[in-house]
Amino acid sequence: VARSSVTRTQRPGVTSEISTTIGNHYLKAGVWYERAQHRQTQPAVQFNADGSPSDKWLREGCIQRVDGSCYEGRDWKTVSTSYQVYFNDQISFMGDRGLLSLGVRLPTVSRDVTSFASEAAIRSYASATATTFTNVNQGYQIKRNFHEALPQIGVRFNLDARQQVFANVAKNFRAPANFAFTGANVRFVGGVIQPIQDIKAETSIMTDVGYRFQSRAISLSATVFNVDYKNRQATAFDPVNNVSSNINAGRVNNKGLELEVGTGVYKGFSGYASFTAQKSKSKDDIVVGKTGTGATTGITAVTALCLALKPRQSREGETVRQAWRRRLAMFTGPGAIWMAFALVLLLGTLLAGSKAGSTSLALSLLAMAFIYTRGVRRILALFLTLVLMGAAVLALPSARELIVRFINFATYGDESRQVLYSMTLQAIALRPMTGWGLNSFSSVYQMLQFLADDAKTDWSIGQDFCYLMSYRLGSRGRRDRGAAAAS
Repeated sequence: VARSSVTRTQRPGVTSEISTTIGNHYLKAGVWYERAQHRQTQPAVQFNADGSPSDKWLREGCIQRVDGSCYEGRDWKTVSTSYQVYFNDQISFMGDRGLLSLGVRLPTVSRDVTSFASEAAIRSYASATATTFTNVNQGYQIKRNFHEALPQIGVRFNLDARQQVFANVAKNFRAPANFAFTGANVRFVGGVIQPIQDIKAETSIMTDVGYRFQSRAISLSATVFNVDYKNRQATAFDPVNNVSSNINAGRVNNKGLELEVGTGVYKGFSGYASFTAQKSKSKDDIVVGKTGTGATTGITAVTALCLALKPRQSREGETVRQAWRRRLAMFTGPGAIWMAFALVLLLGTLLAGSKAGSTSLALSLLAMAFIYTRGVRRILALFLTLVLMGAAVLALPSARELIVRFINFATYGDESRQVLYSMTLQAIALRPMTGWGLNSFSSVYQMLQFLADDAKTDWSIGQDFCYLMSYRLGSRGRRDRGAAAAS
């Protein structure tokens, strides 16, 4: 079948403004209102004998369901209601050579997203701690409101008739798009729809300082800018859960330099050139899953514990008091530092509720008990280690989640990890010597994955696709072709 996305948008709105001049003040106040309705569908039609769609505009001859309604790969209706009150005061000074602008905006954005039942499946989990899911074709509705106060100040000054300097500081705001509440960005938990991450509005403080020169022959400008983002909106791919979702990436800083130069008109032609140098830095880590360092943390905790409790040989003829003093000496100096480090890691591993972390911690403690003791003491140490680990797990807040995760893993397995490991082996087989380069796993994984229910993959098709793509990775446009093939 042939299918494509169809979007119909209506955006009626109104703007009302009043302005007046009082002395050297030019005052403006107004209100802006808009109610946009987006209808986003994805119908499908059959192909003709020559391979062309029966209707390339997807208006007639749609593939129908049993009840006579049209197939829809997506069926969303979004009503975005936005309004903004603003005020601005422009103050001229020094005989109109300078202008100071003060203002504030108060925007409010409301997202009302309705997803009607369609052929697009949504993951449904029995509880927030469940690791297995079923795909459901169920409708839902999500409403969110966003608002912010946005002050701004700017000044410009004319050095002479040709030269000008300027500086501006303004706060900006961006509400999450409707995509943050659809598709892979949402899931059912206990029958209730929930965003995977409740996206917050992105805000930024933008500062720019610059210089302009303009004459008949040439015009140029130079601007230094700095933008500090908060709750930066981004898309992150989680290879464990096999989804890409909208997230808040935290704080991001953008700074740089912009240069522009243009010429006057000469015989009907003019020239223009620009240059931008920019540096972007993410100040916060992006969390896309709960897995990653659990296993290594558990092993590291026991390593620190071994360094703190280094066996010390007993001295011949020492008394019981001397033996206890020797044992207590292990908790002073470097031993105390290692012990504190071990306790922090031990507690963190247990509180995290990680299957890999808890398993590696238990095995490492058992190995430590086996190596540090002999004879009857060894049996007693191994028994006490198991009892203490069980008591610690049951006593901590993450006990229920950890037990449920172990039961689910033992009962149902972990298909998403199996697919992950299998694809990793596929990628290694394609390039066993040269590899794919640093930090390339996410993009390679997306290239190798295929759309299938419940994260299952048809490897007979997958292998052919992998080998085909291995010849295309070095060519231009590979990202477009890879994305098209994977979708």
